[in-house]
Amino acid sequence: MRRSDCCDHPTSIAGMSELTAGWDNFFIATAGAAGALVGLVVVAISVNIKRIIEYSTLPSRAAATVGSLVLLLVIACFSLFPRQGDIAFGVEILAAVTIALVLQYVMVARLVQQVPPRPAFENAYKIALGFGQIAPFIPGGILIATGSAAGMYWIAVGFVAVFVTSMITVWVLLVEIQR
Repeated sequence: MRRSDCCDHPTSIAGMSELTAGWDNFFIATAGAAGALVGLVVVAISVNIKRIIEYSTLPSRAAATVGSLVLLLVIACFSLFPRQGDIAFGVEILAAVTIALVLQYVMVARLVQQVPPRPAFENAYKIALGFGQIAPFIPGGILIATGSAAGMYWIAVGFVAVFVTSMITVWVLLVEIQR
């Protein structure tokens, strides 16, 4: 059974596009996890705020981590809008990713301006993690906007990447900062 939304886009019975149908549980679960992790990062920041501010790069790194987790929350919310077309969902993903990329850029700018400079390998690692976790959302959003189901898998990879890299930053903000 199919019906059309305002944009004459085929939808499933639940009102999701055929492309996103079956992904609702994934997005519901990851929205909850992302919300919980945003809380954990905020607690880590508030507990160690004096130490975090002592480092020129940690405030922007913490902000980029919060931004990446909020990106997951926003994408998960967008995915659950009823009767939304694939083009709209793909464009929403790309718009949200743009904001997260700006936060990553600020973090990178602080890294390269750090005095004394950190070893190049250390900066490259942080930059690769920062942008690497966001990168899958770009082809994901484009593929979804063009109606390709492969985009959903790119988005799922991005979610996992953000979760993993966010936990690394939480570890730094809670434990490594105390050394």
